[in-house]
Amino acid sequence: MKKSSTVYRSLVSADDSALVIIDYQASTEEDASYSSVAPPSKYLDALIAAARELKVPTVTTVHNDLLNGQRFAKRGSMDSGQAVAREEINPWESVRFSQAVSGTGKSRLVVAGRFTETAVTFAVLSALEEGYDVFFVQDASSGLEEFATRIATTRMLQAGAVPVGVEQIIAEWQRGNA
Repeated sequence: MKKSSTVYRSLVSADDSALVIIDYQASTEEDASYSSVAPPSKYLDALIAAARELKVPTVTTVHNDLLNGQRFAKRGSMDSGQAVAREEINPWESVRFSQAVSGTGKSRLVVAGRFTETAVTFAVLSALEEGYDVFFVQDASSGLEEFATRIATTRMLQAGAVPVGVEQIIAEWQRGNA
């Protein structure tokens, strides 16, 4: 992957970025007890809708439930993106996933999803190591516990990910009020 020449000095655009959604599946939000952090469904839905409207390439993971073998269903709103099934905790270790991200041809990744303290953090750290500029959408991500989510977020930011919010990214992608 070639490194971006802008490295966070300019606004993100719909032309230079890809949206990466980690484990945004109906089954992870149906069980409200899975997380003490408020589920960000409405924020992820807005992010996905904006990406679709502005033609931002989107890649998402669909994780297999390793405890009971049940494959989680892909969220319906992801129908315009590329969903990649995986069994690894770190999505980047799935060759299909890392190739799908690379296949977008974009050097800047806007990343959000479920399980911030594991899968999201691992994907962000791996993407940074590969030379991508990574923008972590904090309000569209959640984890199992608030404390674990805060630690994971700190780790990503210290590694070089840039924190952003859904409204901010959509405005940067859109650039106009029309």
